Amino acid sequence: MKLHQLCLVIMLMGLVFVTAGKASTEVSQFARLPVNNYATTDFEFMTELKTVAEVEKVIIDCQSFINGIMFKEQATDGDWNTAYQFALSEAECEEVTKFVRNSVDGKKNACVELDLLRNTYQLSRKTSDCR
Repeated sequence: MKLHQLCLVIMLMGLVFVTAGKASTEVSQFARLPVNNYATTDFEFMTELKTVAEVEKVIIDCQSFINGIMFKEQATDGDWNTAYQFALSEAECEEVTKFVRNSVDGKKNACVELDLLRNTYQLSRKTSDCR
């Protein structure tokens, strides 16, 4: 790995930790995402979740250096900025993606619940508590 690539990786990791620290003080402990649909993106291992949660855009990113669920907000210039990233392992990322796609394709409920303090998640088909 070249020096400039290493510096970029270190900067990105620092940004993730700063973003996570900032977000944890501004949001509640749990994020509940009732998923209505999903959309493919230009990248093979990224999926956009369509949800009624009060989030502008949610992406499951299983392609980047750091896998996870990214909460995006639109900047004034029209670009999408990551407001918070919930880190997942490669296997966890694949599990969440598969659960969402299978649920939506099978016309079943899909609820992704994130515990932001413990960095754990739960997948379920419930609707009443997933708001």
